[in-house]
Amino acid sequence: MLAGAVGSGTGLGAITIASAANAGGNAGASTNAGAITAASLTQNSGTGTTRLGAVTLSGAMSLSTTAGVYLNGTIIAPAGFSSRGTSFDMITPEAV
Repeated sequence: MLAGAVGSGTGLGAITIASAANAGGNAGASTNAGAITAASLTQNSGTGTTRLGAVTLSGAMSLSTTAGVYLNGTIIAPAGFSSRGTSFDMITPEAV
């Protein structure tokens, strides 16, 4: 659960989520995670929803889950982005 901003003052190093039932702003991942600033973000596996807001990285982002991946903010990952799941949705401000 990442309810508040993570790494907002000084960006974190590499963030790795080994496995998650849900990854988001609350236990059920029905709200976005807080803003994330880090070197990279990797989710190796998961069995639930991954719901992220703004993500600013200096490296790459890779998400793997057996359920949905929802990106609801600006994603900056200059070294690349990959996602694997049963569904993938990107919500832009224009779509809301």
